[in-house]
Amino acid sequence: MNQNTIIKADLGVKFDYERIMESVNLHELADNLEYFVEYAKTTPDKKTALSNLYKYIFTFKMHLEELDDYDDDEGYDPWMIFDSNLAVNIYLEFHWPYGKEVDKAIKRLDGLVHEIRDSIIIPQGTILSSIEIEQIMDFLETKYSFCSKLLSHMPLHIVSLEHSCKYCHSFYLSDISEHGFEKDILILTHTHDKYNMPQEYTLLHELGHLLHTRTMEKPDTVPASFKTVMEEVFIDEMNATPREIAEIFANSFAFAASKDSKYEHSDFGKALDDAQKDIVCTYFDDLMKSI
Repeated sequence: MNQNTIIKADLGVKFDYERIMESVNLHELADNLEYFVEYAKTTPDKKTALSNLYKYIFTFKMHLEELDDYDDDEGYDPWMIFDSNLAVNIYLEFHWPYGKEVDKAIKRLDGLVHEIRDSIIIPQGTILSSIEIEQIMDFLETKYSFCSKLLSHMPLHIVSLEHSCKYCHSFYLSDISEHGFEKDILILTHTHDKYNMPQEYTLLHELGHLLHTRTMEKPDTVPASFKTVMEEVFIDEMNATPREIAEIFANSFAFAASKDSKYEHSDFGKALDDAQKDIVCTYFDDLMKSI
């Protein structure tokens, strides 16, 4: 499901807040957020300035929740793809500093401007199309009932951005509070010459992160049962940090999911013998059956 309607709201404010919400890429968002931060720092009433921008964020969030709850004749959408303006708005809403004091919230938005500029560059290569993403999601549904089991209570927002990233060409972000799992997004950017990993495979990798995050509801935490795989396949990595083990888990999922399919990528499996490959694949077959 591709949703790309620009959300506008007439809230009677003097500052051009729609300028932020109408950003069509992260470069524009960074410029417009910087403009807002400078305005907020100099206005006598920072709280009102932040509150007025939040009204736009809230309006967009409510629209997003309506999309999440939408149920047409074809049934519930367990995942949705967003690009252009809506993709940028989802990115901003995900990073919105909910619950922070005014000065800290403005500082966080200023930090977001720098994070974007430090990591995002003009598109270098290609990006998966909506059809290609849909084929991968359907492939996982057929193999593991992945969408039915993991996305039935909260749809996944797949954000397609018109940029390349200096560090990767896809990444999974989750928000986990003291109350448990809150929300997540999966971000795709254009490929970068620095990385030769097919984007189809990296999408599977990020969905591996979604698997352990949504099931465990903790950051960088994999199922306890994965310890057996570590002991039998990745014994040299037993002293890895939780984050490193989460990466091994995601790599293992991508390998198991893509095995003997057109999405298979040979690099990960090169270090494994046939018995180890079977252990990894069997583990994820059994894990997905248990969910």
